[in-house]
Amino acid sequence: MYRVSASPQRLLCGFSLTFLCRSNVSLLIPFRLLMMVVHFTALVCVSDGSDAMIRGGSLPSNYMESEYRFLRRATDGFLAGSFLCLFFNVWGVVTARTLRSGLLNIMHGCFHAAAAVLLIVAWHMQERAERIWHVFYIFSVIPTGLEAIALCESYCRGTDNFF
Repeated sequence: MYRVSASPQRLLCGFSLTFLCRSNVSLLIPFRLLMMVVHFTALVCVSDGSDAMIRGGSLPSNYMESEYRFLRRATDGFLAGSFLCLFFNVWGVVTARTLRSGLLNIMHGCFHAAAAVLLIVAWHMQERAERIWHVFYIFSVIPTGLEAIALCESYCRGTDNFF
C-alpha cells in the first residue's frame, strides 16, 4: 500500500497561499467585471449629457438645425454602437467562455477603464462630440473584435465553460 503525504497547508495572514496562484479568479475577473460596469456608467452619463456636448462644444454660435440633426444622429449612432459592443462583451462573460484567459481579462479591463476615463473626461469638459468617436473606435471595437475571436475559438475548439 502506498502512502501519499500531503504537505501541510500554509497560511499567510489567514489566507491560503493558493490565493496568489489563482490571480485570474481572484483579481483579473473581478477587475474586468468592475471596469465593464464603470464603462457602462460612463456611457450612460455621456448619453445623458450628449445634447450639452453637441450644443456647447461642437456647434458654432449661429448653427443651423440641419447641422445639429447631423451631429445628433452621429452621436446617437456612436452611443448605440458602444452599447452594442459592450453588451457583446458581456456575452463572453455571461457564457463564461472567455474568462479562462488572464491576458484577455487584463486587456479587456484596461480597455474598459481607458474608455470610461476618456468618456468621463470628454463629458465633463464638454469636448467636441467628434472626439468621442476615437474612443469608440479604439476602446469599444477592438475589445469586441478580441471577444469575437475568443468566442469563435472557444466554440470551435469545444471548450466548455469556465466553471
